[in-house]
Amino acid sequence: MNGTAGVTAPEEASTVETTIVAVVLSLVALVVIILLLRKSVFIVKQAETIAIERLGRFHRILEPGWNWTVPLLDAPRTLVWRQSYINSRGRVIDDQTQFVRVDLREAVFNFPRQEVYTRDTVPMTVNAVMYYRIKDVQAAIYEIEDLTNAVQNVAQSQLKEVFGRMTMAEALASQSAINEHMRRNFAAVFAGWGLEVHRIELIDLKPLEGSGTARAMMETDQKSTRLNLQSPYDLVFRLLL
Repeated sequence: MNGTAGVTAPEEASTVETTIVAVVLSLVALVVIILLLRKSVFIVKQAETIAIERLGRFHRILEPGWNWTVPLLDAPRTLVWRQSYINSRGRVIDDQTQFVRVDLREAVFNFPRQEVYTRDTVPMTVNAVMYYRIKDVQAAIYEIEDLTNAVQNVAQSQLKEVFGRMTMAEALASQSAINEHMRRNFAAVFAGWGLEVHRIELIDLKPLEGSGTARAMMETDQKSTRLNLQSPYDLVFRLLL
């Protein structure tokens, strides 16, 4: 009996060791498979998409639903994007995030308040928002280095150009015309960057406080009859509502 026990003990120990090694290898393989699946399977929701690069080059745009990619070769392109939204109090809030999922729904881009000069050299402050959506994801990612800054720079130059062609009275009376003019100009420029511009809205337009404001109001009062206004302040009031 003792001899038999002495022979079988090492065999049993070897069997236990083999079993432990097999379990450990199985667990390692399972973890690797799970990690690969997490890297290769993407569930894309409706109205969003993901840009996939293969070995650093653009490969394809993922469609809504289940999408399979090649592990280690394919990777999503990470974007740094600034989005704006209007909160419950009516204030425009900017939010900059880093993500891989591109939202294809209509979004709001807030142009920071800036100072412009009219043709009659009246300083004014203007704030505008643009309603847009990303139509061509590939162009939005690869045709421009910094899309948000590019949009902001174009808006600043366009606003200065538009208001530089009109007097203060014309600016206060022509909000709709200004919005449509900027929408056409923006649409032509931003189409090459993958954006579809729906509309532009001036949400705050007023003379800059200072010594020139009184003179500007007097000029507006002189032109109010030609503009068929009861008072120049009526137009300012309606514009700010």
